[in-house]
Amino acid sequence: MRKAIKGLNYNFIWDCTSPVIGIPTLTIGNTTYNLIKSTSDLIANSISNDRRTITLSANANSLKPYQNNAYLMTDADNYFPIQVLRIVDNNLILGTPLPREVSFQDASTIQFSNWSVNIPANDLPLIKTYTYSIDYTQNFGGQEINRNEKGIIKVCKRPFNTGLDHNRLVNSFPQIADKLSRNQTDFNEQIKTALEELALYVRDLVLPKECDEDDVHNPEMLLNAHTYLTLAIIYELLGNLETAEKFRSRGIELADLTMRTISLDLNKNNEVDLGEENLRQKGGNRGDLRGNFAGRVSSEYEDRYKPSRSFRH
Repeated sequence: MRKAIKGLNYNFIWDCTSPVIGIPTLTIGNTTYNLIKSTSDLIANSISNDRRTITLSANANSLKPYQNNAYLMTDADNYFPIQVLRIVDNNLILGTPLPREVSFQDASTIQFSNWSVNIPANDLPLIKTYTYSIDYTQNFGGQEINRNEKGIIKVCKRPFNTGLDHNRLVNSFPQIADKLSRNQTDFNEQIKTALEELALYVRDLVLPKECDEDDVHNPEMLLNAHTYLTLAIIYELLGNLETAEKFRSRGIELADLTMRTISLDLNKNNEVDLGEENLRQKGGNRGDLRGNFAGRVSSEYEDRYKPSRSFRH
């Protein structure tokens, strides 16, 4: 799910899953936009012996962090997904070595997968969910295939975010700094994945209140939980599943503790009103003596249900 902030222009960024012919189009409602290629195609002339450095036909501009994914299209009508770490003059450095069967008999083309378009705030005026579709043509050498990709854009006043970033993560746990993969410059992808996992967990707890994760007034309270879930993902990628499970358990435990004193925007006015603070969304009702149900979430009906005298014992 993509999220846009109400009242602000939204920069729609799309990464294609294969080389594209022509110009992809984005459709939201009755409005259609032409997506713009973020980086022009480059011509590759040769590759080094370690298959990690490509020599370009001319000097190229440096890349932004979100422009790293690309495709190498060879003269043999084949393409290879590549990840670009950086460009220095006419040398393109890859994060992962290319296969040995890559052909460089003639000049090859490097096409970056990143496309974007700036959507005016007036085209997304309401706090609601909009559907979108992308029409494009895949390039498979001599064959072209028309494709369509669909998704949703949610417009909200404040997208769910705990404030965790790479620097804060490494400052809190310095020992993971040397665990960064050589084809990455930071842990932002792991942080993003953990945030999506945490958002699903929070959404499941607040749905009985007819809310979602974006209605949480104080998501920064979940920073520690987000940190431990990110560490769990990092150690899973390293193959240390036992340590990853410990970090994930600790992250869920911290999320549970936080959700016992969370604040929700129940009336959707983006302000903390009386009755919206310290809502117990985890651990059952206050004073519930029916047993140990620490993980149980009370329903909206249970919160307002008052038993009559005939039901009391």
